[in-house]
Amino acid sequence: MNGCKGSFAGGEYCNTNMDLSIISAKHAGRCHIGLLPPGAVPGMDSPCNDQRRAVKSGGCVACAPQPVEIGGMKALPGTYALVLRNRHRASIQVGRWGHLAIQPGYYIYIGSAFGPGGVRARVSRHCRAAKTRYWHIDYLRECTAPIAVWCSYHPTRLEHRWARGLEIAGSTMPVAGFGCTDCRCAAHLFFTRQKPELAAFTALMGGASEACACEPSG
Repeated sequence: MNGCKGSFAGGEYCNTNMDLSIISAKHAGRCHIGLLPPGAVPGMDSPCNDQRRAVKSGGCVACAPQPVEIGGMKALPGTYALVLRNRHRASIQVGRWGHLAIQPGYYIYIGSAFGPGGVRARVSRHCRAAKTRYWHIDYLRECTAPIAVWCSYHPTRLEHRWARGLEIAGSTMPVAGFGCTDCRCAAHLFFTRQKPELAAFTALMGGASEACACEPSG
């Protein structure tokens, strides 16, 4: 993919400096899917430019996750978009799913929570630094920092609609197969070099979304 596409992230998404490729290759019976720069090798250690403490995590060099608190979120069922910032390049092992080569920029993870505690309980778990890794996002969270959460308390699950909307918009790059092993969506994780904006996201999805602040708690 070359050139610029769309304006979702408050400016055109351009990848003229470095092409990002969707990699899908069978290795040891597992499918490795992720974003890789030209010449990158899945599983290889990558330099971390973040100023936080670097640690070994999932077979790659990653930054120690920092605890984050979410303000203003309600304990109601709903759908959410978790915006994560990444400052470094690394290759992480996402459970049995495979390797994911992460790039400097922003990741948007789409999810929903209709169980006890609703959106607040689910997103608070995502933002904790120490936890048992269960979902794909748990592995990515170890290398990224939450900066915003956009949510809707609509009684209908909107996660598939939101994921499809981001896929069609073309201003973000889907990470194929991430977070959607139990549905037919192409992806529930999307990458952009530009910081995503709530106003553009709300206009794209055609409905109101609330913004909740992410503040370091450690």
